[in-house]
Amino acid sequence: MINQYRTLLLNLMDQSNPNEYISPNFTSLTLPPALQQFYNLLFPVNTSRYYTQFLAYCYLQILAGANQQQFVYTSDKRVTYNINNISDYFLVSQVSNPIISNIAFPINVFGEYAINSNASKNYDDILISQLSTIFVSIYSKVNGLYYNQTTSSPNFTPDFKIQLTTNLSNITTNVINIANTGLSFSISGNLTNLSASSGLTWEFNAQAPFNFDFNAFYNSLLINITTVTNMLNYNPIANDVTSLNLWNSHFNPVYKFAGLLNCYVLQVNSLIKS
Repeated sequence: MINQYRTLLLNLMDQSNPNEYISPNFTSLTLPPALQQFYNLLFPVNTSRYYTQFLAYCYLQILAGANQQQFVYTSDKRVTYNINNISDYFLVSQVSNPIISNIAFPINVFGEYAINSNASKNYDDILISQLSTIFVSIYSKVNGLYYNQTTSSPNFTPDFKIQLTTNLSNITTNVINIANTGLSFSISGNLTNLSASSGLTWEFNAQAPFNFDFNAFYNSLLINITTVTNMLNYNPIANDVTSLNLWNSHFNPVYKFAGLLNCYVLQVNSLIKS
């Protein structure tokens, strides 16, 4: 099994994507409740596949920072990636110049793109389409979702038909929030003419780096200490003594988590050996 530590940590079925560094033909394991509940602390429910891999990147960097990455090589030395060369998650926060089908109606985009844990990428291509008169739709071409001001859906329903209203001068619309993205927009121009048009489009790209708050994550482990204990007790003989001592006795949270993570992967590894 190539990259066994990372493969077992992620526990994602192989999709033949070499950039994911998952062992070929790996089928995700059915974890017993004690291990599944801990996995859900590492990778919360509804976390996207892409964001899951970002979190795994962070955990492996923590191992390296605590000088505990030797466990990555103990079960399988055939590691085919250099974690320090993975840079996909660290894009500069920016919004592109928009592509506008009619320059008489420019778009103004506000805010910075916000990454959610269920995002399939850390960038988006947002298409705003005029449906009729002063109604538009907002669509993510990357995530395959329609947006309104509060939520998103893969299916277009009347809730995703957005009405544009205008100010007293009739030269700019109200600001429309694009749900959960941190972005909003307004459209300018002679809006009397806009309402007489149809089929106009506005499109732009937005991107941002992923962010991992270790302190908040570590506090979530402490809050769910019963889940942590149940994981460690699932198969006590699978735990590495040094790693367990790091979790129980070290003063530094980074080292403590590194030890805990090693114990978890060893617990999962014991499933395929039994």
